[in-house]
Amino acid sequence: KVGAVLEAVGDLSGARVMFEESLALRRQLRQAQPGAVGPVQDLASSLQIVGDLLEVAGDSSALELRMEERQLRDSVFGVLRDYQSALAWVRCDLAIDRLLREYLGGERGESMPSWYGDLLKELQSLLVGLDKARPLEDDLRDELQRVRRALAQM
Repeated sequence: KVGAVLEAVGDLSGARVMFEESLALRRQLRQAQPGAVGPVQDLASSLQIVGDLLEVAGDSSALELRMEERQLRDSVFGVLRDYQSALAWVRCDLAIDRLLREYLGGERGESMPSWYGDLLKELQSLLVGLDKARPLEDDLRDELQRVRRALAQM
């Protein structure tokens, strides 16, 4: 909570220190409770928060945190299979997609990893599934259209 207050008052470097401390604590809690879903969700949330800060700062290590978050979101959804877990997973995948395009030069760039097309296909499938459960929010509907266009160009 201290990190959120510091971020709200514009102290991004102080917020980052607090969020990174929280991330370290949540990593320890997950190790202490390996079978529990709660610590996995908490760790994924901390990874998202720190990843957001790094991304805003233009730090390419945000991608590494997002990839770690993705594995956790995947495991949580595999256990819970609920709308909110799927939505968090999609938003993480969208962040990975955004970071890859930003750091590696676009959807059709030669430097994109070989698994990028699989990521887009999974994103499309997840977004379509979410839309069937509940109408997508405008930003996600726009992302679905962008993902469809990117897949058509591949």
